[in-house]
Amino acid sequence: MTTTNDNNSNNKGKVYLVQPETIHSHNLFLVKHTVPLAGQDELLQGPLDQFPKKTIQLPINCFNTNINNDDTILEFPLTQRDPVGERKISIFGHLLNGSNFLFNTFTLNRIGQTNLVLVKDVMKALQFEQSMSLFLQQYSYLLPHTPTRDDMVFLYEQNIIKHTGSNIETSALQERESFIFITCKNAFVVFGAAIIASGHRLADDYWESFGKQQGFTQHHRVHKLPQRLINLVYQLKPSLNKSSFEKIEAEDHIISQNEINNSSDNDSSSIDPISFGSPYPTITEQPSKEIRDEYIEQFSKGQHIMTVMPGQSINDALELTAQFKIPKYHSKNSFLQASQMKALDVPIGKPLGEHNNNSNADTTNAASLSSMTSFSNSVKSAGRTNSNLNFNNYSDNVESETTTAAASPNFSTSKPMSRMLSNLLDNSSNNNNMTKSKKNDDNSDSPATPSASHTTHSKTNAILNINGWKFETLPIRENPIQMMNAINDTHTYRGLPIYERDSLLVKLKTLTPNQIKEIEYSHDSLFFNTGIQRMRSIRKKKWGKYWQYKTGIPIGLKRNQVKQLQTKTLSDILAFEDIQEIFNEETNTDEIHTTKRVPNANFLGYANIKSRKPPYATIPEEVLKQMRINGNVGQHVVQTTSIPDKEVLNDKKNDMEQAIKNEKKSA
Repeated sequence: MTTTNDNNSNNKGKVYLVQPETIHSHNLFLVKHTVPLAGQDELLQGPLDQFPKKTIQLPINCFNTNINNDDTILEFPLTQRDPVGERKISIFGHLLNGSNFLFNTFTLNRIGQTNLVLVKDVMKALQFEQSMSLFLQQYSYLLPHTPTRDDMVFLYEQNIIKHTGSNIETSALQERESFIFITCKNAFVVFGAAIIASGHRLADDYWESFGKQQGFTQHHRVHKLPQRLINLVYQLKPSLNKSSFEKIEAEDHIISQNEINNSSDNDSSSIDPISFGSPYPTITEQPSKEIRDEYIEQFSKGQHIMTVMPGQSINDALELTAQFKIPKYHSKNSFLQASQMKALDVPIGKPLGEHNNNSNADTTNAASLSSMTSFSNSVKSAGRTNSNLNFNNYSDNVESETTTAAASPNFSTSKPMSRMLSNLLDNSSNNNNMTKSKKNDDNSDSPATPSASHTTHSKTNAILNINGWKFETLPIRENPIQMMNAINDTHTYRGLPIYERDSLLVKLKTLTPNQIKEIEYSHDSLFFNTGIQRMRSIRKKKWGKYWQYKTGIPIGLKRNQVKQLQTKTLSDILAFEDIQEIFNEETNTDEIHTTKRVPNANFLGYANIKSRKPPYATIPEEVLKQMRINGNVGQHVVQTTSIPDKEVLNDKKNDMEQAIKNEKKSA
């Protein structure tokens, strides 16, 4: 809670002091909010003793800084505002949502009701450790003001500035340049939740709408932590010590010697214990060739079997074809009708009647098109006049003033084209279609009964259907005011961005049928690339664990655990003894069976090869010379491991010469 000190408020101003309870509650919030973020690098955004690496980027040129130096202007005017952020702070800089600043604020009667703050206090709240000039240079959107002598005296008297000298008047004149101030609203617009006690990302930011578009959530870290709180967080969550950024799992499982040496210097208390995990949920041995051939044969016939193929469950070409299909943004006869009307290069939002009147089409097609166009217009007007009808066959984000043909109830059925015969049936058929569509639509919510939960975008949006072209599967963003508290994604699972509805409708109407065909193949490429990269990432992790399993080391071994594995875990494995007491019925005694591990040549430190090159003896020069003369260099040569003495060497030389002569005779 912030209290008001009204001393000398009638002639100089007011002071709003931050209470110790607010600071204490803020420190508790920092600890509680940071501990659950262990291992989530995207939310932590860097080491705790530094500012988050990723913050909300302000819109370009959101402040009008091209103004003359005028004391009557307290802050740079905003050229762009966030309606959501304007509801969080008043025009005078007072918070409206019940939050508190992390610093003391004040007002000066000579200025008015505007809430002000010292730049030094803002730097202290942000834990900015560099100079004030660098701070103002880095945040050029802040407009600083120098206090007068009377202002300094007032701030001294109200303990906003700690006075250490004997004469207040003298200190006020000497220290004016060191205690410049800015408006609280200017600071809130620039820094947002970082200067709010217990501030959450988005909820306590001015640019909340822009933050959602940039992919932020309320769980992203906002504040820089002091060392005292960092030590407390490390005690509560030891895995955060030495930063989780230094303990990332080696996805490729290739560990250099430098990393092994560096890991030996780390504190042993921060190393996670090594444990053997069950390989069966991850590891799949390669099946035989007969099983693979049977799998391919049955799958090609459409008879799926549950056999797991080699390659750690990577899909084959047949499976990829079944999973990734080209999206269809057209109806059954859309391209056929456009070709007949010679409108393959005509925007789909343009009435075909205008194009047909300017073309040389026959009169029959022109009359048919005119009747269809008039019917479509009548459906639109009927949708406007009968506003009491409850159309639940399309998404609840459809507004009444929408004039696209998809707003008609006939356009969310399986045949949404305006020229289909189903649109000419009576009302009973239309009502039946509406009932079926209502059951099949995942996103239809009655306006009288609002949905209990909202998503970021609709699964199907019939409002995007334009004259028989079906774009209802494209993801669109809901109303930002209604979706204020929802988690706002920027892209879908398949890779498409989440579009803004109004701007998307304008773009779709300018597309031609030929362009739609290209878009279908482009989206298919995007879906396939996104999906295959996701499969490759999973496959990479599985293969890494597979080779860890085949090597005999614990599955999921991390970089910081390698030294522990070499020095402690392997020795513990060798020292392990399995002792079992078994009753022997023949001897009527209890026998103790002890099982120990015996390392083989593949165990670390027990290899029987001590050098890279086997210790073969070199061939004597005399033998090599004779072999070169006879042209036998490169043929079968018997190498010895040692040369006992000269006599043995001569005997071997004679044997080799005799073997060469015999070979020549036989040839």
